[in-house]
Amino acid sequence: MSAFGVGDSLAKASAFARFLYNSGGKATFADKAAGERILTASGLDWTLAYPVLLTNKPATGDVHAVDLTALDRLPGLPRISRADVAAFLLDAAVAGSWSRRTAVLTAGR
Repeated sequence: MSAFGVGDSLAKASAFARFLYNSGGKATFADKAAGERILTASGLDWTLAYPVLLTNKPATGDVHAVDLTALDRLPGLPRISRADVAAFLLDAAVAGSWSRRTAVLTAGR
């Protein structure tokens, strides 16, 4: 799991989100980006998840996952619960449907 705003996803964030991402956590995001480069260059079976702003709300079961390459722009500051992200990660690991792909995770459609 990474974070929306890391690596190539930063260019797909809203102007306000880019401002927030650039004003705090640069070192953390740089570390995540370095790890992603190593992971994606490996021969491993990987899935990267870019959840948006995380909440502590209960799971809704309504997770929208879109491939980072198919995303033009993600408006605003969408949110998703940690519980919904965990459910996506477990399903992705078991089903393998996101193998060697990067998913941007938001709540609902």
